Amino acid sequence: MVVAFINDKILSTNLPETFTARIISNNITIWTGGLPIAKPKIEYYPEFAVLTGIKKLNGSNPSDLWFYYSANGIEYDRKYLQWKHGSNVYSFEVLKIIESYYFSGNACNVICHVSPVWMPLNYYITIVNDNDNSILRSVPYLLDHDLSSCIDLPVPGDSPSMFWIRIKELSLFNVTSVKFKVHIKGEGIECQRAGQKSIQVGTSAPTNNGQCSVDSDIAFCKHVSHTTNGTLTYCDVECVCMDLLKCSNVQIVMQSANRDPWKLCELDLNNV
Repeated sequence: MVVAFINDKILSTNLPETFTARIISNNITIWTGGLPIAKPKIEYYPEFAVLTGIKKLNGSNPSDLWFYYSANGIEYDRKYLQWKHGSNVYSFEVLKIIESYYFSGNACNVICHVSPVWMPLNYYITIVNDNDNSILRSVPYLLDHDLSSCIDLPVPGDSPSMFWIRIKELSLFNVTSVKFKVHIKGEGIECQRAGQKSIQVGTSAPTNNGQCSVDSDIAFCKHVSHTTNGTLTYCDVECVCMDLLKCSNVQIVMQSANRDPWKLCELDLNNV
């Protein structure tokens, strides 16, 4: 298994591996041989990547090719790749947030003919004051549709002192409407803009310096529903904009006034 770390570009390595066999008689090795092992070459994104498709070279026709991808490097989903006639890009209907991937198929198909189309996760999402990207690396757990994979939210005394996520590209959620809902699910959360566990959701136009004031630059969205199911609380917020440009950044700010533990388990957006 070969792991390639990726920063600004994909690092391609193709190191050979062999299986060594021996024949032993009377505790003496009388034959040793090596056989090549077919193995995947795993590409690893330390800060996660958002995959939009798989591109093939003009004139190539790779076949029997599977694409395996994972958000945690342990559990892999797979997709059989078939390109539409006249298209060089296999596009995913739902964008894939991945930590690692590999192809399974003829080696030359992979090395010579195909490459992933991707952008780093922080092109779509940033976390305010997350200087080491430790919170950003937990974001895939909020988008995996698994309510058991929750993250702890900050309380007074933590750094950063609030959870402030900025969604900069709504295409990550397939949102194309000027009216959409934000769904927030968690433990110990409260569906209100002010209180012990506040949630503020709003929209803003893009900013050149990445800075935004929660007091003046954000048009707040409306909390429309609040339900509970056991220990989980579901908050639905509706946002309406004049045009998509003014909705291009969605800001979600969650802040606690006490040190009681609380968790965020799922975050989703959809058109209305």
